[in-house]
Amino acid sequence: MNYRFQLVKLLGLLATTLVALPITQASGFAQQSPPRKDVDSAELKQAQTVPNQSDFTQGTLGETDTVFADTLRRFDAYSFEGVEGETIRITVTSEDFVPVIWLIDESTEEVIGHQTADAETVSIAQQLHRDGTYIFRVSSSEMIGEGDYRVRVVSIQEASGTEAEAHRLSDQGNNQFELGQFEAAIAFWEQALQLYVELEDRAGESSILGSLGVAYKELGDYEKAIDLHQQALEISIEVNDKLLQARSLNNLGVTYKNQDEYLQAIIAFERSLELAEETNNPEKKINALLNLADVHKLSGNYQQSINYYEEVVSTLQEVDNINELSFRADLTEIRANVNFGELHISQENYLRSIQFFQESLRLISEIEESDTEIANDFTLRALNGLAIAHRNLGNYQQAVNYLEKVINTSRVTDDLSNLSSHDNLARIRANFDLGELHAAQGSHSQSIQFFQESLRLISEFGGSDTKATNHFTFWALARLGMAHRNLGNYQLSLKFFSECLQLARQTGDFYFESVALTNTGNVYANLGNSRRAREYYEQALTSEFDILDSAHTGQILRNLGGIYTQLGDYQEAKGYYEQGLEIARELEDQQGIVSALVGLNEISNTRGNGIWIFGLQDEALVIARNSITDLALRASVLRSIGNSFNRIRDNDSGGMTIATNSIDIDLLEEALTLYENADALDKVANTRTDLARAYLRLDQPKIAEEHLMVATQIYDSLRTDNLADADRISLFQGQVDAFSLLQEALTEQDKFEAALVAAERGRARALAALLSQQESIRSLDIAAGSSPDITGIQRIAQQTESTLVTYSIIRDVDQNYDWNRFFSGYGVGYEFNYSLYIWVTSPNGTIAFRQVPLTGIDLSNLVADSRQAMGVRRDRGGFELADPEKTPAQVEAEQNEKLRQLHDVLIDPISDLLPTDPNQPVVFIPQDELFLVPFPALKDDNGNYLIEKHTILTAPSIQVLQLTYNLAESRGDTTITNPVIVGDPVMPSTTFMAEEGDFKAIRLSSLPGARQEAQAVSAFLNSSALIGEAATEATVKQQLPTADLIHLATHGLLEYGDPQETGTRDLPGAIALAPGGNEDGLLTSAEILQMDLKADLVVLSACDTGRGRITGDGVIGLSRSFVAAGVPSIIVSLWSVPDAPTAELMTKFYQQLEQGQTKAQALRQAMLATMQSHPNPVDWAAFTLIGAAE
Repeated sequence: MNYRFQLVKLLGLLATTLVALPITQASGFAQQSPPRKDVDSAELKQAQTVPNQSDFTQGTLGETDTVFADTLRRFDAYSFEGVEGETIRITVTSEDFVPVIWLIDESTEEVIGHQTADAETVSIAQQLHRDGTYIFRVSSSEMIGEGDYRVRVVSIQEASGTEAEAHRLSDQGNNQFELGQFEAAIAFWEQALQLYVELEDRAGESSILGSLGVAYKELGDYEKAIDLHQQALEISIEVNDKLLQARSLNNLGVTYKNQDEYLQAIIAFERSLELAEETNNPEKKINALLNLADVHKLSGNYQQSINYYEEVVSTLQEVDNINELSFRADLTEIRANVNFGELHISQENYLRSIQFFQESLRLISEIEESDTEIANDFTLRALNGLAIAHRNLGNYQQAVNYLEKVINTSRVTDDLSNLSSHDNLARIRANFDLGELHAAQGSHSQSIQFFQESLRLISEFGGSDTKATNHFTFWALARLGMAHRNLGNYQLSLKFFSECLQLARQTGDFYFESVALTNTGNVYANLGNSRRAREYYEQALTSEFDILDSAHTGQILRNLGGIYTQLGDYQEAKGYYEQGLEIARELEDQQGIVSALVGLNEISNTRGNGIWIFGLQDEALVIARNSITDLALRASVLRSIGNSFNRIRDNDSGGMTIATNSIDIDLLEEALTLYENADALDKVANTRTDLARAYLRLDQPKIAEEHLMVATQIYDSLRTDNLADADRISLFQGQVDAFSLLQEALTEQDKFEAALVAAERGRARALAALLSQQESIRSLDIAAGSSPDITGIQRIAQQTESTLVTYSIIRDVDQNYDWNRFFSGYGVGYEFNYSLYIWVTSPNGTIAFRQVPLTGIDLSNLVADSRQAMGVRRDRGGFELADPEKTPAQVEAEQNEKLRQLHDVLIDPISDLLPTDPNQPVVFIPQDELFLVPFPALKDDNGNYLIEKHTILTAPSIQVLQLTYNLAESRGDTTITNPVIVGDPVMPSTTFMAEEGDFKAIRLSSLPGARQEAQAVSAFLNSSALIGEAATEATVKQQLPTADLIHLATHGLLEYGDPQETGTRDLPGAIALAPGGNEDGLLTSAEILQMDLKADLVVLSACDTGRGRITGDGVIGLSRSFVAAGVPSIIVSLWSVPDAPTAELMTKFYQQLEQGQTKAQALRQAMLATMQSHPNPVDWAAFTLIGAAE
């Protein structure tokens, strides 16, 4: 100690810059790789003094030296005495290995400094923080490196224009760079550079120039970085230092790669590879090969990249002692396998890619647990690659599993600081891909959750990486827009695409702008606004057309083909489809080719070109069979073409007949086999339904029945417990055809009762499932989830003492196809051979079946015409004739004629089966447009209305009728003690599609008549009414759950929930109430659905409350929601009723109810009484009772 102090003092007096320090060699010590970590004191050995030298101490790493256990590297350890505040420099140089220095504070056992050489020499400068003993270790970056070296420890006292100061400044720059302080690093390195120039140290100058280049690259100044690397390269060539040359070339290549200048990067890396081979340096060779593989991968030269990765693997195998490499050979092998997998994905070799990803994960599992963090990036890439491969193979659940692993793995080493963190990127991409997977499977609501999470993560991690942030933000917004479009939430969809368009224009990204415009056009196409859609598609093409990628351009062109087809401009449509087809063929985009061919085929069908269609379909078939590997996708093409052949008609002497060749059946059978192999159960059921339709056309009902029995069993087996009601309705609606065709197949075999069971199975399935979830229904211990068999149907008729009339409309063609347009293209007419099936179940259990041919009768038009003839309108405020040019007598005559025609079709065929007692209930169970029939107003040939002869109710299905009957029975006493009566609230505003094609907010008009009605009803019931400002949505919602009677006299909005009318998809229907209290004033069907109501009766005295979207589940509207909420009886209106007769009818209804009449009888008597003062059926026939009669 004293000797050292004296030495330091003496040299200080002489103003010498460097002081040689006495050092001792230790037999061995342990250290941990990360700086500033504790060292196990048990592994520190006693230091041994070696001769003090003013220059370098000679040392050797050999077989007799200690091998550190955790790294397998040989090392020598030295100790010296230090002084607080003093800065020391340790320098090690070797021609035999690349040296590494570790500096440790003996007293705290802490690593306080660490440096690895770029070439032969390594140096570290460190300011000491206390007096005492310090230990440093000399090791090799290679595994078990051996050879001679020289070491020196000096004290830096003063430095000005010296080598020591240059080294110190260089080290300080290194420290700042490692901290991410690139500008501070540049400041130190520029000072160091000046000193190296003064010292004429050309190697040091080249090294600092390279470091400066790397720093400027990190700051994004690539031009400056390239200039500095080229200067460094020139000097390294001048001094003939091939290691420095390789370093400079590598830095140049990386910078060019970051600029997407792949050719320049390849030239640099290839020269680096040559140098490695000239010096027989496998380590440098592998590094160059890896860089070349990466840059070829980025430039799309996948096979060349694979070749370089294969050379990496073979070079690793040629190394005699893998542990002599300075880098981790095991990590290099992992890296190669991950990249192999990604490259095979790029080449669509998904099975091969899975093998490489699995191998990389196996290798990762074999490395030390302490090194798993190092391999974390490779783990994330492998898991993500497996997800991509399985998704493209159609293994969606496996893909989901791997993406969830990505999210869980990325959280292990979470770094919230920036978007460039591999973990943050992996988590964002995993959430994004999970959204894509759910969207691909039709689970758009779930996909939205993942896209929103990815957007949240982007916002959280965005940091300063503006380019990456904008990229991820755009695509997250775009996917949210697409998901909402698929859900029918068109307003939200347009909002997200508007944000995409704004971001694209802010950043000047024309490709993103085109994508946003295209997707906005898609929304307007879904809205049926073809002209607006066309405008956006055309903007998307003209917006910097030349910068768009070909695939995107082809998609826009095909979209335009579809829009012009909708607009009836077939020649223009054909041109766009053909352009889109040409691009798809150039890109070998098989899906794009099929899409264009299908579009051209549609034009051919529409225009009646019976020859052209076969050529297009043949080509599509060849592609499907030979080029599409996804079984489900190939099957979908075959199924589509098979159904198209099933629609083809042969023009036989001017008449249209169904083609009887077996092409359609052969294709559908082929598709069925593929779907079965792909385990796509729902598609199997759909295809069996298509086959059944084909066999029915060939008069083979038995084979059709066999297919349909399997299909309907599959539909019944599909779990829907966790589906939202709207999704369940949509699912069941897609299955309606199977149950309809099954009825047809059974009746053609005279199995009439079995056909009735099939008819019941196919209707109101979602409502029955919803009712079965109600606590009040579950408590009745009813088997609500199963449709009744024939015995159950008979029992319901007996229990309710009702005659049940079940209608089914049977169409002889695919109901989802626009046949009117098809046949108009051929210039011929076509009479649809519909049939009406009617079953009448009497209270005594007798079941009768009648079939009514509907040849030449368009039942839908007949129902609409009858309503129009009655003067049905949209608003309660006043009465308007359907045709103001006709006299009242003409209107009445037309009205009577339409009502008689409906009676002829619906009632006459079963009139002998209906009860003669007018008080015995008749329950009509309609289908489709028959839900809108005003049954009370139907007139027989004698001029008598149906309500005069029968007590009338309706129900969506026999099963729902049973549920409401049992619910009513369980309620017991029906005395009205706590009614909620609402009339003419302060009206809210709601959004509607304006004529110019935009959504606008419109304030609803007030209803003075509804106010008077509510006041009259409340006076009769001796209760108060919520009127005007008092009738807020919040107040009504609060009071509804405890009410025993609910009477709502206000606007009923049929359009609400229709995305083409209001821009929002929801269950149709809303009741207008006063806004306020964070409520918008619209009590929607969806909100009612969430309630658990105790009311025995709901009266909806508003316009169109009995209407809504008509599906196989009945009328999806307000009435259905109240039934599902637990109300057994609902009175609704099928159209807007004038104020005066409505008030009169409602008052008489409550009077009859008070006198002990059932609800059905009370409504009948109220109608008959109102008929006397208001004979026009539009004034009294609108109301119908749904559910229980009692």
